[in-house]
Amino acid sequence: MSSRRNRGPGGFTLVELLVAMLVAVIVVGAALALLRGQQRAFFASAQDRAEQETGRLALGDMLQNLRLAGYGLDPTMAFDFGQATTVMDRAPTGPGVPAVVFGGDAAGVTGFACAAPVQCRDSVNGPDELAFQYRSPYFNRPLVAVPDLDTLVIQGPLNQPLFDGQVLQVACLQGAMTWAYVQVGGFVPASPVLGVVRIPLRGGQGLDFPRQNQALGDACFLANAQVMKVERFRYFIDTYQEDGQRVPWATPGARPYLMLDRGLRDQAGNAVTEVVAPDIEDLQVGYVFPLSLPGTQLVGEESGVQLANNTGDGKGIELAPPGGIPTYQTARLSAIRSSHHPANVRAVRVAVLVRGPTPDAQQTDPTLPAVGNRPALAGEPLYRRSAFQTSVAIPNMESRAPIFPSLGTGADQLNVGGG
Repeated sequence: MSSRRNRGPGGFTLVELLVAMLVAVIVVGAALALLRGQQRAFFASAQDRAEQETGRLALGDMLQNLRLAGYGLDPTMAFDFGQATTVMDRAPTGPGVPAVVFGGDAAGVTGFACAAPVQCRDSVNGPDELAFQYRSPYFNRPLVAVPDLDTLVIQGPLNQPLFDGQVLQVACLQGAMTWAYVQVGGFVPASPVLGVVRIPLRGGQGLDFPRQNQALGDACFLANAQVMKVERFRYFIDTYQEDGQRVPWATPGARPYLMLDRGLRDQAGNAVTEVVAPDIEDLQVGYVFPLSLPGTQLVGEESGVQLANNTGDGKGIELAPPGGIPTYQTARLSAIRSSHHPANVRAVRVAVLVRGPTPDAQQTDPTLPAVGNRPALAGEPLYRRSAFQTSVAIPNMESRAPIFPSLGTGADQLNVGGG
């Protein structure tokens, strides 16, 4: 009879349990690390997509409007760098080329408010502003009467309302074919009928843009004349807290927005501004003067050098160049075309700095990367940031003659919609 060793109940030894637990901890840890990595990658990818979409939205809106800058206007009035004496070929003031005051003054009477010419649109310590305008290709109504210099009567219909502050171009289509600019002085509701529409005007005198009311007394406007809209744009950056309170740029905890001011006021008299895109932290603008001397053809891009109203240094904007101000009649290759006067701008470079919509704990660097002529600055940490830049040609600045509305009859009628 053989002997047999007694065996205990089946199971794992302590060493085996410890080894199994160690392996499980390693596997779970690896799985958690993989999960966290995937979450970070997904979060980063979502942030990247949001930044790209925001950048496309912001640049798309600006470039769509910027391409029309100067359409139907004297070239000197396409870009607003602050108040300056300029020329307007079509001002109805008698012989010679009249002097016209154009561009924003400190109070914003003659354009978008500007405390210091040129420098009000450019900064090396914060965002730039981009201010320009063009005549709308979609609004053109016959002028019926000028009862007084503070009222226009146009032929309806008026498919969209007119707001206080809207600039109108009144063009005479006979004789000297002159035009003048006035400004709507109150809310004018839409009128879908074919009757006449009365438009109150803000009082104005002389040749201050945009209220040249006195010019309406010219006999040219009492016969064949048309009224058109001038669309104005000022893009800028505003920063708001969660409660809607506006705060200075780069205030920690606040959110930046790309904003648009069209120079209009609502029925209550409040300035109307529009949100173009959220999380646009900076806007930087450069201007291209292709006929300037080599090395001076692009301004607003040299790091730390703020644009200024200066003459001949090749680094600023010349509101009063010594050689004279370009007009429609200036030869294409004239020396006057080589100055940095706004009428010689042929392209604009626009850059935006977009930050992620939500904080990212992995982003500890608070630096705002250099964009345009703004050097790198300290900003708010915990945000991913991307810079986007593009350039757009301004074809209307090449115009060699004033653009008057195309008029016809029946099916051939063009550019005569009521808004």
